[in-house]
Amino acid sequence: MQQMEMVPVPVDIPFAQLKLYPADQQKLYIGERLYPLIAESHLSLAGKITGMFLDSGWTLEELYLLLTDRVKLAERIDDAIGVLERAQAGQTETEATNPSAESPTA
Repeated sequence: MQQMEMVPVPVDIPFAQLKLYPADQQKLYIGERLYPLIAESHLSLAGKITGMFLDSGWTLEELYLLLTDRVKLAERIDDAIGVLERAQAGQTETEATNPSAESPTA
């Protein structure tokens, strides 16, 4: 199996140029730049939210927009936190109604 060589992506790159790189490098670039932006306001959740964004199914253009539009980024972060809070509330509710769900038996 041939391993693809990772080509360094410049720090600041126009969207048109980013599209020329392989998909995995595009996501890596976006993720490396999104994480510190998210960490500014939500350090403890920055990794989780960055992963959610990258796995969201959004287009490369939608993800790139988050790097340039702070208002849109803040909206998406708020949405992600809402999803995480609802998931946590659902998990807590499940544990309260089914205590054996917390600790599976061997």
